[in-house]
Amino acid sequence: MKLGTITNAASGTYPAVGTYKVKLKSIEKQESQFNPDGQFKWTATIVDVLLPGADDCEDFIDTDLFAYSNVLSHGYGPKSKTRQWMEAFLGHELEEGEDVDDGDLVGKIAQAKVKANGETDDGTQKTKVESIDKFVRPKKRTAEPEPEDEDF
Repeated sequence: MKLGTITNAASGTYPAVGTYKVKLKSIEKQESQFNPDGQFKWTATIVDVLLPGADDCEDFIDTDLFAYSNVLSHGYGPKSKTRQWMEAFLGHELEEGEDVDDGDLVGKIAQAKVKANGETDDGTQKTKVESIDKFVRPKKRTAEPEPEDEDF
């Protein structure tokens, strides 16, 4: 299946603001009231917190993140979010005319940046995926050397 703005959890669970390592679980084509060509529902599992934006980010590990993007019958140009996300999960830029199907992407890792997006009626913070980018392994911190005592 050829693939195609990721928004967020229709299930009512909104991950905390932050940047997460995610593993793509599935992509399903669905009907859309806004696009006659339909939409893709992306499901990715949060596997790690890369940059916490809230105290409860760790609570969302192993939680599914749901996102939606438009199906485009005319293809996916370089500025298309769908293309950007495909490239993020593949880990490389797509070439002109390259075909990608969901089997090429499922199981792949990327990083998702989640930002605030208003509140629900009960005051729960809503969030949405701001971007999906190629996964970059965090650099390991080296321990800072302890200061030496100087004799005066």
